[in-house]
Amino acid sequence: MIDKDALDRLYERYNNARFIHPDPLEFLYDYDDIREREVAGLVAASLAYGQVKQILKSVSSVLKKLGPKPSEYIICAGNRRLEKDFSGFRHRFTTGAEVSSFLKNTGKVIAKYGSLNQCFISCMEKVKGENGKLHWQGEIGRKHELGRKDNLGRRIKKDKQDGRQYLDKQNKKYTGLPDIHAALMVFIKELRFGECRAYNSLIPIPDGKCAYKRMNLYLRWMVRRDNVDPGGWIGFSPSELIVPLDVHMHRVSLSYGFTSRKQADMKTALEVTESLRKYDPKDPVKYDFALTRAGIYIRNKPGA
Repeated sequence: MIDKDALDRLYERYNNARFIHPDPLEFLYDYDDIREREVAGLVAASLAYGQVKQILKSVSSVLKKLGPKPSEYIICAGNRRLEKDFSGFRHRFTTGAEVSSFLKNTGKVIAKYGSLNQCFISCMEKVKGENGKLHWQGEIGRKHELGRKDNLGRRIKKDKQDGRQYLDKQNKKYTGLPDIHAALMVFIKELRFGECRAYNSLIPIPDGKCAYKRMNLYLRWMVRRDNVDPGGWIGFSPSELIVPLDVHMHRVSLSYGFTSRKQADMKTALEVTESLRKYDPKDPVKYDFALTRAGIYIRNKPGA
């Protein structure tokens, strides 16, 4: 396994804004308002599959239609406008109909909670239990209480099941997963609410099994803030994040000994995250961008 000094040198070299392009993350820097950035980020992360050139083209196409205030667009646009604006859109096997449905549902979530950030805070509160309180560290280090659960035991029990019902199937194979993963399952259910299709390529099925690369990538972008990730969300610590495991990160993780598992699923993502936690317990996912970028540049530019 790579030693900490070598990994930190890799981070210092590649975790730099000049290495962001080509990456869908670059679109988030067009939005200073977090309410707009979180929508643009969800669009960019959800379309982040396939060849990067096509990803950038597709994300640009969608965001151009949403305009400078995507949150306002998706809240106010009716079904007819959404269907018209995205008629003919195609990103690999994602259709315009899927995009319009995805945006419609996202708009409903924002209208309900006020923001995607607040929705995820609510999802986390649900899985923390009856007496759980959720706090966030302000910029000056003070703790701010974000909310308290009521003491209606039945409702709390149901809320907890919302996040874990998929994880408790098959002899409780997926129990014991981090709260943020259970919260992510509830968040996905919110995005899928009212979805008329059994399948939408932009919204994963919350069964707890796959690595949820795109959604964990989205959380990395929104929660972390450094030279690469713009951040902006409150209520969560980088220490809670899970590595967005894709084929590139899986290959790197096998190479460096962060995991020996051959399947790029959630169990592997958690194993890789725990390996990286040994290097930085407060921010294990910070190495994600540098590791994948280094792999790309070393393969394509031997002199890099």
